Amino acid sequence: MKKRFTDCDIWDDPWFRGLPCLYKEFWRFICDKADPAGVWKVDLEGAGFHLKEQVSEKSALELYNAGKERVKVLTPEYWWLTGFVKFQYGGLSRECKAHNPVFETLSRFNLSLPDPKKERVSKGYPYPIHRVQDKDKDKDIGNRGVGEGGFDAFWEAYPKKVGKGAATKAWKGKKPDLHICLEALKWQTRQDQWTREQGKYIPHPATWINQERWQDAPQVDARRPPAAPRPSFDDLWVEHSQKFHERVIKDSKCVFCNSALSGAAVCSCEGYRSALAQEKERVKTMVGGMI
Repeated sequence: MKKRFTDCDIWDDPWFRGLPCLYKEFWRFICDKADPAGVWKVDLEGAGFHLKEQVSEKSALELYNAGKERVKVLTPEYWWLTGFVKFQYGGLSRECKAHNPVFETLSRFNLSLPDPKKERVSKGYPYPIHRVQDKDKDKDIGNRGVGEGGFDAFWEAYPKKVGKGAATKAWKGKKPDLHICLEALKWQTRQDQWTREQGKYIPHPATWINQERWQDAPQVDARRPPAAPRPSFDDLWVEHSQKFHERVIKDSKCVFCNSALSGAAVCSCEGYRSALAQEKERVKTMVGGMI
């Protein structure tokens, strides 16, 4: 049985939380079914079988690549999860035999990863060891005090990395508490101002420090109305069935067999029943692809 790491923090990601429930489950399905390099052999029929509802390939790609490319279409038969390798392994090493299948797949599809000099590179140890090391690193970050000593941890956590010199100077002057800053960033990075238009309105780090934004209180954006509930099939069918009836019953006669009907009566002819079934399938597709 294959085992791999799962991203527990994804449920706090505004992008993931904004996905329809069906496409949340479809994303987890792809992550579980992808090969060790994050390449998934497209199987929409299999996904529909397990999820009990068909997904739209077009809708999935539009949703998953909103804001940045998370899924790369290699061929009509294969998709690649662009962040899979980094998340699962941290980095790759030719010295680690377990990484060989990953290198083979990347080579097969002519895929490249970010510059390893800028990434944390695995030295060939089993990945759980990396996780232990990461936890130790997190403890070290959390134990750093105030002032200049904690700036690197703040800079690592801050999403907009511009003006590092000015930010360093502001940090030395204000000497904020690192823990309080990191706690403030946890909710601020999920605010509408920070997430819309690819972070265009995130303040520069020096501005954030000088204005002591760690003292801000969480606020609900009153300008943003709550998301409308996703309509069900029954909700849409009430409207569409009436329109369908108006289209196929003209002058109290069925347009397929010309039989006389009265009021809201339905026809039992094959043409009517076939058209009705097609209309229901069309409405089901609308519900499944609705965002």
